[in-house]
Amino acid sequence: MALTDDPRVQLIEKIKTQIWPLMEGHGPEIQSAIIADMLATLLAGHAPPIREQALVSIIVLTKQLIPINEVLLFHGRGHPYSWPEETNDGEKL
Repeated sequence: MALTDDPRVQLIEKIKTQIWPLMEGHGPEIQSAIIADMLATLLAGHAPPIREQALVSIIVLTKQLIPINEVLLFHGRGHPYSWPEETNDGEKL
């Protein structure tokens, strides 16, 4: 079942499920370079006078999506960085 009835979101999710398997298993430096190159190609297709605003819009959208994706990625527990550290016997530090 889809999380939304919005056809745009459904299309985005469909395409993401096709792209991510190609990136899985590669380190963040490779994944980042792929995303940066794809973003640069997208921006190159915009007229030079509007590229900066297009980039700003993409960054704003990206920042808005981080909390949503963090919930999905870590099942609502937040990023592991925020998890309390535990000792070997399971006690919290």
